[in-house]
Amino acid sequence: MSDLMNKIEEDADREVLEKKADFVNKLRELKKMNLNLRGELGSYKMKAKAASKEAEDLGGLLEKYEEDIAQLKVSVKIEEQTILGLKKQIQVRDDIIEQKESRIFEEKLKMKDIEKQLLLTKENVSELEQTVEPLIMEIQEKKKNY
Repeated sequence: MSDLMNKIEEDADREVLEKKADFVNKLRELKKMNLNLRGELGSYKMKAKAASKEAEDLGGLLEKYEEDIAQLKVSVKIEEQTILGLKKQIQVRDDIIEQKESRIFEEKLKMKDIEKQLLLTKENVSELEQTVEPLIMEIQEKKKNY
């Protein structure tokens, strides 16, 4: 019976040692997995921190962008008002130019009339000179004879 007991004890010891070896191997594998997971976790933490920083930076950029858009809208309104004012000035100047051109046209018409009158007057003077010249000659002739 002691052989049987020894054999049972040996079997039990062997079984315990096998289980211990299995557990040690599993523990070693779990430690490797744990170490790998910790490395991945560190990497993910760094990525999460970088993503958080990037999101914060993008939030700041978005605020700046919105401020820039608001400023541009104000600038556009000011430019539109300036353009409107300039268009009004152009319209006023166009009206003035139109009035001046109309006046110039009227003055040119008057000038043509005056030139016609001048030409007629010159012709009349010429005709009168032709009529008067023989009379003057005649008068001078009569004065000489007296």
